[in-house]
Amino acid sequence: MTLPSGSSGGNFVELQVLAGGFTPSLHECNSILSLEVFLMGFAILLILFACIAAFLQSPIGKGIVGEFVIKLLVGKPSKEEGKEKLIIHNLLLESEPGKTSQTDHVVILPEGVFVIETKNYSGRIYGNDTQREWTQVLNYGKVKNHFYSPVKQNATHVYRIKELLPQDTPIYSAVVFVKGNISFIQSEYVYTPWTLFQRLKANKEQVLTLAEMEKIYAILTEQNKSKEISNFEHVQNIQNTQDDIRHNICPRCHGTLVIRSGKNGVFRGCSNYPKCKFTKKL
Repeated sequence: MTLPSGSSGGNFVELQVLAGGFTPSLHECNSILSLEVFLMGFAILLILFACIAAFLQSPIGKGIVGEFVIKLLVGKPSKEEGKEKLIIHNLLLESEPGKTSQTDHVVILPEGVFVIETKNYSGRIYGNDTQREWTQVLNYGKVKNHFYSPVKQNATHVYRIKELLPQDTPIYSAVVFVKGNISFIQSEYVYTPWTLFQRLKANKEQVLTLAEMEKIYAILTEQNKSKEISNFEHVQNIQNTQDDIRHNICPRCHGTLVIRSGKNGVFRGCSNYPKCKFTKKL
């Protein structure tokens, strides 16, 4: 095409645009497409991050994060002399069909067996060894939630494990609050991640040999049902246990919760005391 006399190429392109006849070049098309792809990818990343953040704030997400932190804290198993340590994560024991107890971590040291329950609660936590329900306080006291005592929960785990092991095996209960918010808890069994790390590292007494530690490990792993029982089934089993407690059936040994009296008043205790020390407030 011949340009009009006295017109430049730039002016002619301008006329094409004004006339609606401008066609972008291949380079310009690729640039526009690349920008659209970038914006779409950025939007997908934002949605993905939002989903991850929401999951981490959910009870399941907090639980997974908490258990991961404690896994890092307890370290790796070792059979090196002077550093003996065997570890079982997610130990699921079945006392009878429909009755299971899940222990987050079991650490076997020469000192004994540490049964560890992990909690990742926020806010202020109030509770002691005798209370069946503890309290979580949030939003400057405006929100209060009650939950079953993790000390009593872990005592049931200890009871289940003790039933399987040789009678003289030392077993220690440890409930660790991942956020370290234990200032208002009165219990010798409760730890922050740091104090638990120190406790495990102290390894005060050499009671078990490596052979005895390996035997304990073999017994517990043989009984571990974590690959056979789904999380849904375990949750149903927890609900069954709570039903037993409401009907005055001991969740540990299935004895009867009978009325007893002590220094803290009248309560229900297991009929198999002193072998089983489970209690329930009236």
